[in-house]
Amino acid sequence: MKSLVSSVRGRRLAKDERGQGLAEYIIIVILVAIIVLVAVRFFGESVFNQFENATNEIDTLQGGAP
Repeated sequence: MKSLVSSVRGRRLAKDERGQGLAEYIIIVILVAIIVLVAVRFFGESVFNQFENATNEIDTLQGGAP
């Protein structure tokens, strides 16, 4: 009887661990998404200006032709 009870408990723990792993994965994905959004918000305008300056330099080197 004890082995039956321990077997049932072992199965429950295995199911709980899979759910826990999924929850941890979701939390990590959400944290990474938040970090990316904050970085884009913080550095976005600066990066956009750098690309715009590079584009203008390339256009100048090509003689202004599109």
